Amino acid sequence: MDFQFESLQSCSMVIRKVMEEDEGCYRCLFNTYPKGALIGWTCLKLCELHGPFITISRSNSPPGSIVTCSATGRPVPMVTLTVLHQNLSFSHYNTSRETNTNGTITSTTTALLSALSSTKVGCSVLVQTAALRELMVTVPGLTDSSDSLDEDFESDDKDERWLVTVAMGLLVVFLCGAFGVLSMLWFKKKHQNR
Repeated sequence: MDFQFESLQSCSMVIRKVMEEDEGCYRCLFNTYPKGALIGWTCLKLCELHGPFITISRSNSPPGSIVTCSATGRPVPMVTLTVLHQNLSFSHYNTSRETNTNGTITSTTTALLSALSSTKVGCSVLVQTAALRELMVTVPGLTDSSDSLDEDFESDDKDERWLVTVAMGLLVVFLCGAFGVLSMLWFKKKHQNR
């Protein structure tokens, strides 16, 4: 623990490598002359958040895509599913919570999306004062083949891998070309100096 400022008007401490055992209230005691002891309290509450995680599966009855979003944390994470299409919404919206052995809570929200064409959905999770986290995926529509479910869900990753592969290939070609040009210039300069 380090003190950043140690004056009566402005005092702050930094606790590094915070652990669960550090959670609680701390008493700050200042001995002043001639007033004596001044006591203040500050409390540390830990927040933890893992996720969001989205899974998508097909439903035959009722027809549609079951979208599930989950997050684990403490205190209880608030999980919200949204459809990024004005004329669509989720149905059969259900949220459940499970307490884990380590004191965290897993919140899971499941909903049915009945869209004829591919639709972007988002999942946002929030734990008290922690920053909002969001994840977006494309859900294939009912008219898409069932095989496209996995392909569309992973399409963002495939696009990124393809882009990185092309960029690396171009970089290798550029470096080889630059090496070739520099070698020719060096060879030409070496022969001119003779």
